[in-house]
Amino acid sequence: MKEHIKNGIYVGPTDGSDLYLIDCPGLTKLPDDLGNVRLLDLRGCTNLTELPDNLGNVESLDLDGCKKITKLPDNFGGVELLHLIDCPNLTELPDDLGEVRFLDLMRCKKITKLPDDLGDVCLLDLKGCPNLTKLPDDLGDVERLYLIDCPNLTELPDGLGCVDRLYVRGCTNLTKLPKNITAQIIFFDGYLEVG
Repeated sequence: MKEHIKNGIYVGPTDGSDLYLIDCPGLTKLPDDLGNVRLLDLRGCTNLTELPDNLGNVESLDLDGCKKITKLPDNFGGVELLHLIDCPNLTELPDDLGEVRFLDLMRCKKITKLPDDLGDVCLLDLKGCPNLTKLPDDLGDVERLYLIDCPNLTELPDGLGCVDRLYVRGCTNLTKLPKNITAQIIFFDGYLEVG
């Protein structure tokens, strides 16, 4: 794969449907045109600093361990699966998540808030987001919500919408759940009260 990285930019083929650039510390940037790529796996590209403005046909994007990513493109196109595990410098998400259905923000330590509209997201994983202080008032289509080790989260919105499974642990400033909660609570630390 190293032969396809010149001056930190990937210059290899993008005509296949899957592009795996795993553990490429020399990669800092991707080309503007990703061709027909549908699965883009950039796990462990620790020096990747930016993504193209248009992700084209990408449906699955894995940025696990991309430690220098600070922001994401405003246009997610058709991305449905978005893994952002261990992106410690990512500070915010774009306002429009497009078609994203599975959003994993595990250990994104600088995220303080989420977009007001989560669009089509049905699984939201917020494990280890210590600076997250608030969730959107409307969680839209979210069915599974993981809130683990989010110590600055102080409240949940009254409208948990479609949430049917709520995982809560280590959210030490979250002391109360909404009255009308219908979700099955899988974990809790015993300090939560309903109402």
